[in-house]
Amino acid sequence: MKKVVISFLCLILAGAGAFFSYEYFFNKNKATLASKQQTPKEETLNEDEGAKSASPLTEEEATATFRKLYDKLMNRIDELGQENEWSSSSNPADLETLQEGIEPYTSKKFREVILPTIIEDLYCECDSFAMPNPDLDIRLKLVESKPDYFKVRTVDLADELSEGEQIFYTVIKENEKWKIHSYNQIQAYDKPLNITKEEAEKYIKNIYPSAKYLKEVQFEHTEYSDEFSYDNSKWFLFYIQEIDDVYAVSVNDGSILSDVPKEFIPNFIELEEDSYY
Repeated sequence: MKKVVISFLCLILAGAGAFFSYEYFFNKNKATLASKQQTPKEETLNEDEGAKSASPLTEEEATATFRKLYDKLMNRIDELGQENEWSSSSNPADLETLQEGIEPYTSKKFREVILPTIIEDLYCECDSFAMPNPDLDIRLKLVESKPDYFKVRTVDLADELSEGEQIFYTVIKENEKWKIHSYNQIQAYDKPLNITKEEAEKYIKNIYPSAKYLKEVQFEHTEYSDEFSYDNSKWFLFYIQEIDDVYAVSVNDGSILSDVPKEFIPNFIELEEDSYY
């Protein structure tokens, strides 16, 4: 009788062990299978999370990327013009050839929407620019940055060919490559550039390396007031040693004034009489 009881207990214990072993392995395999067989919705969510984890470019990376793209684009436009001897008057540029040539540096929108509107002026025998002509060494700032997109801001300072403007460039990632997508311009007379002393100094030293900063002035209540009233008449004065003269750079648009009113020149600057006019 004792042996029967012991045998019965062993049978019960063996059955319980088999049941719990089955439950453990079944649940484990079920969990593994579930992790491998995600629904399309779950997979999409995971892909989206992966995309979000991509890091936007830093200011240094974005500005360096834009500089490289812009230089390559402009060089390629120039090369294609020379190779094909394009001229707006005698041999107009071929749109398809130009589109194909700048494809590595520009988006589809740029080639198909923007390029056709400027192609006639790209190879014009005239003193003008079909595209903006930015002073990248004077100002180039990151405005916005996302994993597949960034925008930078630069300026074109006033001179014989430009009245001064801000330029915003948008760069997008297309087929895993950064490409210039679009640009828009805001003229200085609509929104002043607010040139800083450092920017003005860098600009004028590109022309006159000996330029030395003197002070900021405001031309008010003088015979020059009406001419400069649109920008509050704020200017930075510089002494130009190589020509022994004082020039001013506009805070509003970066234009250079050579005929600085004598009353604004510091007393310690002694100029020759023929330095004026």
